[in-house]
Amino acid sequence: MSVVCIQTNAALFLCMFVLSILAGSISLSQVNNTTQHNSQDNIPYVEVNWRRSEEDQIGHHACTARKLDDNSEEVTCSTQVKFRQNKLDGLSEKTQSLQDRLKQLEARFEHFLQQQKDELYSVDSLEQRLNVTVENLDIVRNTLSNIRTEEGFVNCYDSNGFSLFPSEGLPNRVRFIKVNFTKPFSKIPEVWGSIRAVSTNKNTNFRYLFTVRNIDTLGFTLGCHTWGDTIIDGIDYQWRATTPIN
Repeated sequence: MSVVCIQTNAALFLCMFVLSILAGSISLSQVNNTTQHNSQDNIPYVEVNWRRSEEDQIGHHACTARKLDDNSEEVTCSTQVKFRQNKLDGLSEKTQSLQDRLKQLEARFEHFLQQQKDELYSVDSLEQRLNVTVENLDIVRNTLSNIRTEEGFVNCYDSNGFSLFPSEGLPNRVRFIKVNFTKPFSKIPEVWGSIRAVSTNKNTNFRYLFTVRNIDTLGFTLGCHTWGDTIIDGIDYQWRATTPIN
């Protein structure tokens, strides 16, 4: 192989030295070289292409000289090597396995995020239910605090002293008694009652009826009713007044 590199001794020595290293280390099997001249600066350069078919490699080496002044040149050399790399055994299988594993991890992560959302939703739902329960308890507490109960009894004695009044053509008897609460209710209360004790003569027609009317926050009116021929020495009416819940 004969190559003319540069006209100057220094440049020629440099290019030949590089080519010697290239040829010695790579063991060229085929070398093509050309020597050209730059039409602008009239400075020659060397270019070498080589190939190793048994290793499936190709290369390119070039030295370029650029004149700096009358006594010096700048020489630049570069070498490129191209080679084919065999595919790693099982690379595609490993890549597919890693991609499958990545999809599994992504699916598990999405499932974990969904679980977190569901748990947060459950916590929010429980918190809302707790707040509603607390509000209901406050309502019940306030309602209970406003509920008031008062009780007592009324004695309807000596039915002969009841006033007579006709009812369905019969001369019945009645006595109305006004009952006053110890203190006024905030609302009109509900009043219930029952018989606590009765004292009457034997061999008499026994009939009684209690009525509650004119209920307000201050009290109510109790009516003691008997037949006209009923004799009652005394009868106690137990009553209880309570603030309505609604």
